[in-house]
Amino acid sequence: MRLTESNFGPLASYLLDLAAAFQTRELPLLLVGGSGLLLRRQWRLEEGVATLISAVPPLRTTDDFDLLLRLEVLADAEQRLAIRQVLTELGYQTLSPNLQFVRPGSGDKLLGRREVKVDFLAPLPGTDTPGLKVSSHRVGAKKSGEGESLHGYATPEALLTDAPPLRLMVEGTGTDGTEQHGEVLLPHPFTLIVMKLHAFRDAHLGNERHSDPRPELARKHVADVYSLVALLTQEEEQTLGVLGQRYGQQPATQEAASIIKALLSAPNTSGTLVLREELSIDPEDLQTFLEVLGSAFAQ
Repeated sequence: MRLTESNFGPLASYLLDLAAAFQTRELPLLLVGGSGLLLRRQWRLEEGVATLISAVPPLRTTDDFDLLLRLEVLADAEQRLAIRQVLTELGYQTLSPNLQFVRPGSGDKLLGRREVKVDFLAPLPGTDTPGLKVSSHRVGAKKSGEGESLHGYATPEALLTDAPPLRLMVEGTGTDGTEQHGEVLLPHPFTLIVMKLHAFRDAHLGNERHSDPRPELARKHVADVYSLVALLTQEEEQTLGVLGQRYGQQPATQEAASIIKALLSAPNTSGTLVLREELSIDPEDLQTFLEVLGSAFAQ
């Protein structure tokens, strides 16, 4: 899949740099967030397969990459060191120690020079990863040497399942003008929908970090949930339901079901009204969206 600014946005060359460098070191590049959704949408458009909802809304561009770290990667000092080396070699500097990194630009986006962020997220560790700890919303190693410290923002709703990720080979021109290629992994839509539902609820109603609602952010998150459902194939819809049952006892899944019931269960629930304010949606497409969510996360 060839990435350009026209089909992916201004961050195409930056993603190509990361994908090539991660692949060279045999590191998994697990992309979530807005940039992951952009990539999924473009891949689906090029694939030409029928989706549940044909009118997929245009997606917003972002200035950051959200990378989900598997716990086994965070627990491995060699892989942590390799990731830090990649970031340094590509010109990224520390924004928040060991957690957020930024590649500085001139700030003149009109000329294509921009400031790009990389944020790391991580699921909560369990008893099978005793070398990891959670501290101040960070997941990291209990012990780490100089130069290889790396943290992921503790994200309980990042529920990685046994469904294999989508593996996309991307190619195109990197930031230095040379041809780059590498692999990007996209988690199954089940994982992304759960994450986006939690993000929407937190922005719509407020949470412990932001007590006040953030309406603009809430509209973006619920529009992303809609896009993820719209991009599903019939086969993926069936898998979504299977995963909903298989992981139905997980707290993140149960909370997602509660969010849907309270906010996205009917055309007039508050979450659905926010979605309709953000997007112009055909009533039949809206009903499909609500039914898919309600069925997949039935409790």
